[in-house]
Amino acid sequence: MAELQEHLNEFISQNAKTERTIRCDPDGINFERFAALCDLAGAPEEIYKSLSTALSCLRSAASKEEEKSSAASTIVKGLIEKTSKFVTLEQYTWLARTTIAAQLLNNLPANVSILIRRLSFALESIDLAAFNHTPHVINNIAKCLKEDIPLNGVDLLYIIKKLAIANSPVLYYTAVALLFAELHTVTQPSTKIEQYRVQSVTEFLNHLEVLNMQYLQMQRHNLRAIYHVLKLVSLYQNMVVMRHVGTSKAELMIEHKGLAECFHASIAQTETLRQWLENSSGVIQVFGNDQDEDFLILADLLQVDMIPLFDDLKQSDELV
Repeated sequence: MAELQEHLNEFISQNAKTERTIRCDPDGINFERFAALCDLAGAPEEIYKSLSTALSCLRSAASKEEEKSSAASTIVKGLIEKTSKFVTLEQYTWLARTTIAAQLLNNLPANVSILIRRLSFALESIDLAAFNHTPHVINNIAKCLKEDIPLNGVDLLYIIKKLAIANSPVLYYTAVALLFAELHTVTQPSTKIEQYRVQSVTEFLNHLEVLNMQYLQMQRHNLRAIYHVLKLVSLYQNMVVMRHVGTSKAELMIEHKGLAECFHASIAQTETLRQWLENSSGVIQVFGNDQDEDFLILADLLQVDMIPLFDDLKQSDELV
């Protein structure tokens, strides 16, 4: 744990900023970046060829914004119609990455946004069957999303939330794997991520031991960094802890197969998380003020969105 703290201190020293400007909305990507992602290997050849004209429009600096929006619409419509053609892991990963990238496109007309939602539903409807719970598949998809798009900052938080509520086991696990990968990046910035994987509640709490009150105090001039950490914790609280409250170990094994142990939280572990949130709120209150919009965002996140979720938890020997 001392080594983790050393890594964290190094990360703080390298990334400390005096800005106090929390961004809550994703930065997104432009049409050119979207086209570059579509160009990556993995799509069935006949489908990629059918998109060539629209992709050329997206790449062209001479194309007007409305032309690019129309081209993006053509691409999304084509993918919706051909979803059944994506039958291998490589093809599914390409479709997942392209769909997620489409969700990040900036300044879209309403009709294109609606089409992208339809594509997202189509992706969720693909059942990978036995591969839904496979660590290799989860690693492959999460790695491509994080490193190819790439997903960072608020964009990452936005996509984790999107994937967490998807009606698809493998996309849900991908969200959890991405969250743990980002926690690893914050607590161990000099250590390479070897595998994007779903981790246990114990491993999550180990990260919180590093992201302690000293961390928050050291970041008091960088509220954006604190917001990023709190949002990661909030996402985990909602998508793992609260989602599985009252679920027995047997039920977890049915739902999550070999990953079941990763989603079981004892009452002691839940209390540790609650106490971390209470302590964090106390620290932030010390260096904040009611005239600071960024401070109010952090205070509301803790006092309105996170801590009250524990009020309705039933006390028992164990959350099962």
